[in-house]
Amino acid sequence: MLEDSFLIESAQRYDIKGKAYIETPKKYYFSDLGLRNVRINFRQFEQTHSMENVIYNELRMRGYRVDVGVVTVAEKDKAGKVMRKHLEVDFVCNLVAAHYDEHGILTLNIYDFLLNPASMEG
Repeated sequence: MLEDSFLIESAQRYDIKGKAYIETPKKYYFSDLGLRNVRINFRQFEQTHSMENVIYNELRMRGYRVDVGVVTVAEKDKAGKVMRKHLEVDFVCNLVAAHYDEHGILTLNIYDFLLNPASMEG
């Protein structure tokens, strides 16, 4: 319901090496950090979390599709046993490109349309 009301957005987890989406829990970002702070009664303020949320919002505003990356690495522990670790890449970003479908209909990102007068040429 919160996503449907545009209060939060979710980012899917993407396995960078395997180039596939992972069915693990999504990561959520607030569209308005003020609403987040009110909801948790200003109990938790970590600048790194706030900054990550601000960067996510800015990337989305600029027209990027944003996922959370996961990279699996193998490391040896002190006993020499190989351990697999999952490392998080904060943002995997892709621009949504304009394209024509099989009926000749142009699909164009609204930001490209508004900010680039030549976006419909070509």
